[in-house]
Amino acid sequence: MGASKALLDRDGTPLWRFQMEKLSQLRPDQLFFSVQPRMAFPSGAWMFVHDRSPDVGPLGGLEAALRLTRADFLVTLAVDMPSMTAEFLSFLLEKAGPAGVVPLLEGFYYGAAAVYPVKILPLVEQALAGNDRSFQQLIREALQSGIMKAQEIEPATSGLFENWNSPEDVKRTGIRFFTALHG
Repeated sequence: MGASKALLDRDGTPLWRFQMEKLSQLRPDQLFFSVQPRMAFPSGAWMFVHDRSPDVGPLGGLEAALRLTRADFLVTLAVDMPSMTAEFLSFLLEKAGPAGVVPLLEGFYYGAAAVYPVKILPLVEQALAGNDRSFQQLIREALQSGIMKAQEIEPATSGLFENWNSPEDVKRTGIRFFTALHG
């Protein structure tokens, strides 16, 4: 992307805050914000969490939050999925229990917007110790063990799962975004 996705600006609101507002609508007991240690963000109703090991990808943030949560389940939302809604995340929460829930669309598990049970932590640690640190591998193992279940998603809702990995992804949305120049 050339800059932190969290600092993309949408109509005056940084993308990280845009996502935090969605998560806040779920009225969580705890709200975690997984950030790189060198990044500076304002304090708020959230607790900052940092990966225990650098450069391990999104599973590092998941592990850090799972270690700190007091709840049985943890809802995740990636900063680069701005089309995801609080209503959909609430729907996933309703489907959770006793297993976590991950959206499944056309054979792909969307682990960046899912509900994880805290009891998945040993599988996350195992994944971080291995060579495949993908959500896909973690979720396949969690499904096999019964810790997670998949929720088939209608193709008509695929727009919720768009994520931005390049400036071209952002341009395709037709929404003007700007990189924030302040920290």
